[in-house]
Amino acid sequence: MKIPLNYFFIFLFCSHFASCQDKAQGLLPSLDFSFKKANVRSIENRLIVSTGNVERTWQLTKSGFITTSFKNLETDETYSAPSVGVKCDWAYYGLINGETKGNLISLRAKRSDDEKFTSEHIEIVAEFRYPKIESSVKYVIWAYPDAPGIRTQLFIKGDAKKYMDESDLRPKNNFSYDLVNGTSNFDYFSGETAERYIATTAQNENSVQYHVKGLDPEKQYKLGFTWWDFKGEGLVQNVRVTSVDGEINEKVIKEAKLPDYKNEKRLYEARQMDLPSTILHDGTFRVFFDKVKGKRAQVSEVFIYEKGNRKVEISSNMVNRLEELRTEAPNGYSLIGYIDCGEAIQAEKMVATGRVDFLPVSNKNKTTTHIGYYNDTQHRNKTETPLIKIETSRVEETQKVQWSNMVRVDEEGSGIIVVKESHKCVNQYGVDTGEFIIGENGIENTGTSLFSSELNSEEYKWCWPSWSIAYSGGEYGSELALKKFDRIRYPIDEDRDIYIQANTWGSGRGKTASQEENILLELESQADLGIDIQQIDDGWQNNDWGLRKDWYPEGWQNVVNKSKETGVKLGLWAAAMPVTYEALKNSSDQANFVTYKLDFASLGTHENMEKLMGKIRKFILYTNQQVRVNWDLTENAPRFGYFWAKEYGSVYLENRKPDKPENVVYIPHLVLRDIWHLTNYTNINKFQTSIQNTGMTNKKVSDAYLHTDPYAVAIGLVGTPLFFQETQNYEQNSREEIKALLKVYKKHRKEMYDSYVFSLGNEPNNKTWSGFQWYKENRKSGYLLLFRELENNDSETELKLRFLKNTNVVFTDLEGGESKSVYIKEDGIARFKIDNPASYKFIKYVYE
Repeated sequence: MKIPLNYFFIFLFCSHFASCQDKAQGLLPSLDFSFKKANVRSIENRLIVSTGNVERTWQLTKSGFITTSFKNLETDETYSAPSVGVKCDWAYYGLINGETKGNLISLRAKRSDDEKFTSEHIEIVAEFRYPKIESSVKYVIWAYPDAPGIRTQLFIKGDAKKYMDESDLRPKNNFSYDLVNGTSNFDYFSGETAERYIATTAQNENSVQYHVKGLDPEKQYKLGFTWWDFKGEGLVQNVRVTSVDGEINEKVIKEAKLPDYKNEKRLYEARQMDLPSTILHDGTFRVFFDKVKGKRAQVSEVFIYEKGNRKVEISSNMVNRLEELRTEAPNGYSLIGYIDCGEAIQAEKMVATGRVDFLPVSNKNKTTTHIGYYNDTQHRNKTETPLIKIETSRVEETQKVQWSNMVRVDEEGSGIIVVKESHKCVNQYGVDTGEFIIGENGIENTGTSLFSSELNSEEYKWCWPSWSIAYSGGEYGSELALKKFDRIRYPIDEDRDIYIQANTWGSGRGKTASQEENILLELESQADLGIDIQQIDDGWQNNDWGLRKDWYPEGWQNVVNKSKETGVKLGLWAAAMPVTYEALKNSSDQANFVTYKLDFASLGTHENMEKLMGKIRKFILYTNQQVRVNWDLTENAPRFGYFWAKEYGSVYLENRKPDKPENVVYIPHLVLRDIWHLTNYTNINKFQTSIQNTGMTNKKVSDAYLHTDPYAVAIGLVGTPLFFQETQNYEQNSREEIKALLKVYKKHRKEMYDSYVFSLGNEPNNKTWSGFQWYKENRKSGYLLLFRELENNDSETELKLRFLKNTNVVFTDLEGGESKSVYIKEDGIARFKIDNPASYKFIKYVYE
C-alpha cells in the first residue's frame, strides 16, 4: 500500500511532537531525540534530558514538571532530595502554584541555535494549560552537547488580573514608602560627583510627600534623611511630619538651607530627629519636604530607626549603604526602613513574583557560596569598593539571598551551581530578579521579570532563565565548569568577537572628539598602533540620530574612505532607548559600522527590556550577524548586568579617564583588581577592559604616571582590549613599545580567546604579585600574564598554576624570547622573576 506523502510528514511530525493520547493517564507522549551527545527521552511520566556530561530528570505532576534528580555523568554523582513544599519547578505567586491543575498540551524537541545567537543545542518545549485560571506556561529546556549544565526558561501568558489570589502571595514586609507627591530624578553630572543614592532625588516644584507605613504606635522611632543642592540654586526647605489624616501636623525642621555643592563644595547632609509618637495612631505617618526658597523641593534618602535591636531584612539595591546606616544607628536603635528617593524600582517591587527553577539538593553537610557582581562601576574606583561580593556559609536554616548572581552548593569539592541569567547586580535588584532560597531539600531560583499587570492572554512573556551546572574538582573545577557553560551559552566567533577597539570619549574632551577631522587623525594613529576598530562616541549625531552636517559635510564618506585605506574598521556610539531601528539600519548601510556602544539604557520594566532586545536582535539579524553591541553597566540604573544579553556582543565594564571627574580617574592596580575579580566567575573576553594613557593621568589622584604605557596595555589584553582614549596623544617611545606588544599579542590572541582565563597570585592591591592564566582542556599549551605591582619589593615569587601538575613545562617570554623548562610537581607551583616593580611578563607555556 502506498502511503501519501502528506501522511508520511504527519507521522514524522508526531514522532517529535506530543500526542495527547496519554495525558489524562499522567503519562508523557513518546519523545526520543538526539543531537551529538545530547539527548531527550520520555519514559512513562519522566522526562530525561542529557548533555552527555549532565542529566536532569523531571516528573510530570498535576501542575507541571518537578525535577527529581540532577546527575553529574562524569562522576556518577546524583543530586536529589524529597521536594518538601515544592510540587512544581515553577510558580507564579497568587496565580500558579503546586495545587493549580494544569494539562500538558504539547511536548516537542528540535535542533536549534536561536538564529545563531547561541551554540547548537536541543530545544525541548513543554506547554501547559491551566484551564481554571485561563493561563498557560511554556517551559523551554536547552541541552547543549558536552555542556556541564542545562538552561531552562519559563514563558507565561494569561489574564492574571482576573484570577490573582492575594491570599496566596508570599508575605511582604509591612514597612513601605509611598511617594505621594514628587517624581524620581537622576542628574548624570551630579552622579559623577556623588554616590548614586545621593545623586538620585525625589523632586517637586512645591513639596515632596511620602506616606510611610508599617510602624508600631507603641514604639519609638527616629526619622532620618539626606539632601543637598548640587547646582547651588539656594534651596531652602521645611520638613513636616503629620498623621495620616493631617490633623496632627508638626514642623520638625524650619527653613534649612540645603548643602551647596557648586559654591561651597558641600557634598550632602544627613539629618536625624525623633518622630513624634502622636502622629502614629494608625501605624503610619506622612513626611513633607516643603520648598521655602529656590526652584524646587527635593530629598535624596529617607530612613527610619526603631528603638531596640530588631533585625529587619530591607529590600534595597543599596547593600553597602544599608550597612553604613546600620553602623551609624543611634545608640539603642536599629535600622528598619530605607528608601533611595530617586530609584524607580522601590522596595515594594522587590518581592519576587514567582519561581523559575528548582533543584532537589539535600543541603546536609554542604557549604553554600553566594557570588555577585556590582554595577555602577564609575563609583567603584576605590580600594574599599570591590567589583565582587562572596559569602560562604553552612546551611543550618532556610537561606534567602537577594543580591547574588549565583549560588554554589558544595560537598568535598563537588556540587551544583545555579546561575540567574538576568541583569541583577549586588547593588541593583533590576526587574523582579528575585532571590535564591536554599532550603533543607532544595534550591529555589525566584524572580520572573514579570509583574501581574504585564501578563496578558495574547502572547507569551519571557521570564529570567536559569542555569544548573554540575562540577567536581573543587574551586578550580567549579570555575572551569561555569566558564565552559557560559562560553557555550555565549560563544565567541573569531571573525566578529576578537578585536582591539579604541573609543574617542575616554580622553575627556567630550563630544568634540567625534568631529570628522579628529576621527581621520585617529584612524591613522590606530592603524599605526595595530588597533582594529575606531569607535566614534557621542557628538556625531543630530536630534534625529542622523549625521551632523556641520561636522561631516560629506556624510560618512571621508571616514569610510580612510577606514578602507587604513584597514581600521568603524564603530559607533548611540543612546540605547531613543535610537531607532531605522537609524541603526541607516548608519550601518552608510558606513558599515561593526560595533555599537549602546549607552543610557532604561531597563526598569519588562516592556523596556523586551523592546530594546527586540530592536537589537532585529538589527543584528539585518546585518547578517556582522554587528556586535557593547552594553554599558557603568551606572546603577537597571541595565544589562554580567550574565544577560551577551549573545549580542560584549560588556563595557567601566569609565576610566585620565583627568576628571576624580571618581573615574584611571588607577592601574584598581583596574587590574576589577579584571582579576571578573575572571573568577565570567569569561573575561566578553568584557571590554580599559586602557589609558598613563602620562596623561591626574597625578594628584593616580599613580598611573609611575607605570609604563605597555603595562597599562598589558592589563587591558586580559579581556577585549579597549583603548578608551584618543591614541594620537601617545608619546613616540610609548607608541613604539605598544606597537611591539600588540604585534606579539595579535599572533596569539585567537588561541587566547579559545581558552578560559583564570586569576593567579594575589588580589591586586598595588603591593603584590598577581596575574592570569589561559587554559583549555586537551590543549597542551596556554598563556600567562604576570604583574609585579608598583609597591612590591620581591623580584621573585612562587605562583600556584591551575591544572598543571606532575609535568614538564616550557615557559617562553613572548617579548624577550627567553625560554626555560621546569618540572611542575603535584602542588602546581612554579617560580617566576620580574626584575623591576610596575612591570609584567607575557608568557606562553607548553607542557607534556
